[in-house]
Amino acid sequence: MKMLVVGVQKVDFTPKDSDVPVRGTKLHVVKDCTENQSKFISGRVVDTVFIGSSSSLSKFDLKPDKVYDFIYEFDGRRGYLTDIKPTA
Repeated sequence: MKMLVVGVQKVDFTPKDSDVPVRGTKLHVVKDCTENQSKFISGRVVDTVFIGSSSSLSKFDLKPDKVYDFIYEFDGRRGYLTDIKPTA
């Protein structure tokens, strides 16, 4: 799924209700509507994608104002981000 990265936010905090720190990168993206969304939305949608610091995908140096292809695998209920590729 191709998405335009419009913001890159470093995340490093410990939630009030947990002792486990949250570290990683939150990507703010713009993408085309899915077929289902286009029934209700005219235009494009915004979303966020979180990549944990322990993920192998955290090595990517993602830049704002660039389009990337986000590769997901689905297990029938949920999608898992497995790769990110720059687009031409």
